[in-house]
Amino acid sequence: MATINSFLEFMQVFPNEDSCIQYLEKKRWKDRIISPFDSTSTVYKCKNHKYRCKNTGKYFDVKTKTIFQGTRISLISWFEAIWTILSYKKGISSVQLGENIKVSQKTAWFMMHRIRKALG
Repeated sequence: MATINSFLEFMQVFPNEDSCIQYLEKKRWKDRIISPFDSTSTVYKCKNHKYRCKNTGKYFDVKTKTIFQGTRISLISWFEAIWTILSYKKGISSVQLGENIKVSQKTAWFMMHRIRKALG
């Protein structure tokens, strides 16, 4: 993916939730979808971007076992938060992030915590 230099470019690259899901699927799995529960298992495609692992019988999606798992926050909000955090060279507060991406301060703090943990 090319460098995104402005919020306008960001919105053109990721206009909706499906574009975010497709981007993550391409980055995570390339050409072959692999179950996060059993890498040797056959994977069945279900509806709404869900998949099923044949060996374990568990359902999963692109968010399973990532920082996005278990949240009701949309991927586009996550992507916007990541882009915003990485764009501010001197850092950003959770209050400011919440205002920028239209979520509460608590949600912004939670997202920042997970993003920082993932970045190491």
